[in-house]
Amino acid sequence: IDAGTCPFTFSFWTRMYNYSGLVPNDAARAYVEYRDAFGTVLSLYDSGWRTTLIWTQYSDTRTAPTGTRTIRIRLQSGFTSGSGADGYFDDLSLTTPVT
Repeated sequence: IDAGTCPFTFSFWTRMYNYSGLVPNDAARAYVEYRDAFGTVLSLYDSGWRTTLIWTQYSDTRTAPTGTRTIRIRLQSGFTSGSGADGYFDDLSLTTPVT
């Protein structure tokens, strides 16, 4: 990773459950943070808020920046109305090609 030549692919599936009429009131979001030895974020993938009722796959491929020591994945679910956040995630993966 010091050379900045190691690619990673992050992939996940997500969907929502709770809909109020035709307007989604739940959402899900994924972040992948490439961090240096001090925890500073060198590069960030943010899927943005997703509000689909059917299972949908999202992915991101990028080269880890020079100096990356850890990769942190964060999953977030939220709601805009009601009292529950029904964002679901499945089949998460973080892969790199074997050389």
